[in-house]
Amino acid sequence: MNSTTCYCCDNPAVGQGDHVPPKNLFPKGLFSNTTPIIVPSCQEHNQNKSKSDEYLKFILAASAKSTPSDVLASTVRGLVRHVKNDSRNLPNFGIKKTDQEFLIEDSAPIDIKLLNEALDKIARGIYYHHSKGKKKLLDGLIVFPIFIGIHPLANPEKREQLMHIESLTKQDMELYEMLGEFKDLFSYQVFEESGNLVINMKFYATLIVSVVRGNA
Repeated sequence: MNSTTCYCCDNPAVGQGDHVPPKNLFPKGLFSNTTPIIVPSCQEHNQNKSKSDEYLKFILAASAKSTPSDVLASTVRGLVRHVKNDSRNLPNFGIKKTDQEFLIEDSAPIDIKLLNEALDKIARGIYYHHSKGKKKLLDGLIVFPIFIGIHPLANPEKREQLMHIESLTKQDMELYEMLGEFKDLFSYQVFEESGNLVINMKFYATLIVSVVRGNA
C-alpha cells in the first residue's frame, strides 16, 4: 500500500500524519523516548477532525476514574476557553448559559454521532497500523461505546444486543492479549476472519469500546 495516501481513503496524505489515538489523550512527554502510532492522513481525516477529537477527550476524561492529571487539566482549560469564547458547543460539555452566568449541569448529553466519529477514526487507524500499512478499512463500521452504558429508553431487543456485545468484548479482553505500549492508557485487539472484523479498544484501563465491520 502506498504510504502517501490516507489511511481512511485514497486521497493524498498531507502533513505529518494522524496520531492514533489522538495525541491529546496522552500525558505530555510520554513519547519523548518512544514512537507513537502515526498513520498517513489526508486533510479531511486529520486537521478537520479536531472537534471530534476534543469531544472524545472530554467524554473519556469525564468517564474514567484514572484520567492522567495533565490530560484532565488540559480538558478543563479547553472548557474554560469555550466559556470565554461563548462557544455554541457549550451544551455538548454540560454547560448552560443564562443571562448573567454559566452553569455546569449535573451531566452532559452524549453527542453519539460526534463520539462515534472519533472512535471510528481511531479504529481505522489501528487497523491500518496493525496490518503494517498493508490494509485499509474503507467500508462502513459500527461503533459500540460500551463504557457509556445502555440508554434507559432502549427497547428490550436493543438492550439484549448491547449486553451480549459487552459480554463478548469483555470475554475477548480476558482471553486474548491486549496490544499497545502503554496499556494503562490505551490498548487494543484486532480479530479478522472470513470477512468478519472486530476491533476492541480500552482507554485508561477501564473504558471499553468495540467496533465491528458494518456487514458483520
